Amino acid sequence: MKNHVPVIKLLLSSNARLEAKDHQECTPLHLACKKGAYEAVSTLLASGANIFAEDERQWTPLHYAAYNGQPKVCKKLLTWSADSDPKLRDAKNSQNKTALNICKNPETKLGFRIIWQSAKAGDLDMLRILIREG
Repeated sequence: MKNHVPVIKLLLSSNARLEAKDHQECTPLHLACKKGAYEAVSTLLASGANIFAEDERQWTPLHYAAYNGQPKVCKKLLTWSADSDPKLRDAKNSQNKTALNICKNPETKLGFRIIWQSAKAGDLDMLRILIREG
């Protein structure tokens, strides 16, 4: 999924289901987070997408963003959730892992990628979150 915001808006205005799921039970928000499509994520959230939606492995959109090294999307989800419900950062998948656990897991080899991208982008807020959470 790319940042095709006009297409997303057209589909939603034509009564497309915001929470439609694919064969892995991923919603459009999961897929946008996985690809780092920030504008699409923003549009879906503003349209009422479920930020707590889980796929077949109990992964939330935040798990996808964290695993795929999308710091800007992680920050968007965390700040959006903080306004409504701060429990998103503590959501666990079927392996009992939070998005932060996934970021820090050396086996994923992407754990440092999100830290590096945050540092490279000068995103001090995301670095503080990662450091504070251990």
